[in-house]
Amino acid sequence: FDKVFEDKIGSTSLDRPEFNKMLHYIEPNRGDHIYVYEISILGSSMIDLHQKIDVIRKKRASLTFIKEQITFDPDYQSREAPNVSFGMMSIFGKFEKSLIKKQQEKSDAQTNNYRKD
Repeated sequence: FDKVFEDKIGSTSLDRPEFNKMLHYIEPNRGDHIYVYEISILGSSMIDLHQKIDVIRKKRASLTFIKEQITFDPDYQSREAPNVSFGMMSIFGKFEKSLIKKQQEKSDAQTNNYRKD
């Protein structure tokens, strides 16, 4: 590795100084390749993750998630396997978010019913 960028905070934080330094370090068309240990480290949601991948791709850099063994090159939309994998992860992410929301609504309703009694 030429350069290592490591944020010392969780992926839910919006303040990611090392991630931002890495983005500034990337030179378009230099052939930069970003390695991230696992997907959950890069993004706090599927939307956030997709936006970050898009920023990296627009800078013409490749991105590999080591644990998941998925690589996105700058032209990843033309390559089916990573694109399909990412699409499926997006679907499951939305499904999970929907389940969490329903559980929260159910819990809130139960709490409100309990308070009325």
